[in-house]
Amino acid sequence: MSPSVPQSRPPYLRLFARSLLAMLATAVLVEGGIRTWLWAGGNPFSSADAAEEVHSILQGMLGLAAGIELEASPAPADGEPARQRRGPRYKLHPYTGFNHNQGLANNEEAIKYFNAGQPAGEYSVFFLGGSVAAGFQAGAESNMQELFSEGLGLGKRRLRLFGLAVPGHKQPQQLLALTYLVSQGCRPDLVINLDGLNELRISQTNARAGIDPSFPSVGHWASLLGAGTEDHNPELTYARLRPQQEAAQLGAAALENGSLKSAALSLLTLSRLRALQVEWAAAQAASTGAQAVAQQTAEAAGFGTETRKSRALEQAVDCWFNSSLAMHGLCESLGIRYMHWLQPTLHDLGSKPVHPVEQRVGIGAGGLNPAVVSGYPLLRKRLADLQQLGVEALNTSDAFIQEEDRIYRDSCHLTSRGNRLLLERVVALVAER
Repeated sequence: MSPSVPQSRPPYLRLFARSLLAMLATAVLVEGGIRTWLWAGGNPFSSADAAEEVHSILQGMLGLAAGIELEASPAPADGEPARQRRGPRYKLHPYTGFNHNQGLANNEEAIKYFNAGQPAGEYSVFFLGGSVAAGFQAGAESNMQELFSEGLGLGKRRLRLFGLAVPGHKQPQQLLALTYLVSQGCRPDLVINLDGLNELRISQTNARAGIDPSFPSVGHWASLLGAGTEDHNPELTYARLRPQQEAAQLGAAALENGSLKSAALSLLTLSRLRALQVEWAAAQAASTGAQAVAQQTAEAAGFGTETRKSRALEQAVDCWFNSSLAMHGLCESLGIRYMHWLQPTLHDLGSKPVHPVEQRVGIGAGGLNPAVVSGYPLLRKRLADLQQLGVEALNTSDAFIQEEDRIYRDSCHLTSRGNRLLLERVVALVAER
């Protein structure tokens, strides 16, 4: 019996194997080339930075826009935890203009806590402000217990923090929120107000839309007052929701499937997400503008207050100053300690060495925000006036002045390390007093 002759593989299998190897080699070369290009440009690839930017874009498009709540996620499989909806749902509020579901729940929790009587072994803190404060308060309780016990005089008491900051809030919304809670019997040991940026940016945006600069954010206020008006213009609704939904699907997939570990895939994903963000922002502005025009009654737009842009900045700073002074007076009359922190922001010229990623995701081609550049020196000047009047006002706008690493996720929101560095700056300033 003659020995069997090994059969050669069919030609199409060899061709397929060679093509596959060529594709893999090309992918490796492309990945390596992109990483080298980024490194040579002073911006080496970081999977963590890519994920951070995806989170930031999704937060901006899904979490901070008034009235937005996408459809619930598909029902989970047996044994899997239920998934929550994306982003907060904003509602009109009779005293603060607007709030969202979690914020309203936090208010209710605070009222019940004090009506039941604060436990003797606890030290209660109210934390107020906008979205930067909302990001800070998420992990602030443990950080403050660790770093700030001596400055607060906690002793053996446990710190209980109530996160009352609401994305989009600006003065006098913090003042009104505090006034309402006090009227309901709340008597915290400490009130912290972290603000400054929204007062400048939102006031300018309001003025451009013909809305009183001291009124709530037109992006929230007009949208909520005009709830349902988009039904008469389905094109506006589609133009706003379509990029939102595509971004939600693309971002969630990238965060879950590991593609952000690749520089090439990260570049493609982020390029598409940025384009969707620009498209959504334009549609959101058009939608809000249409609603603002439809709602420009005396009640919605203001009561004869000057809305010229040239005066909006000065008016915003005055409102910020007067509101903080009123919060101090209210707290002082009730034996509550009040602290006002001037928040840092990337657009405050000279406040931080700008990291290349911060330049790209937080400043971009548009450059620094003129209202912020012009407004922050005015805020610091009035902060000094507050100090002269006995307010425990801390200039934390310079918290990152020597920090060269990336601290900002976008133009103002901080990484977890940034939040911790901000608190360390507060601790140092309190120790100097």
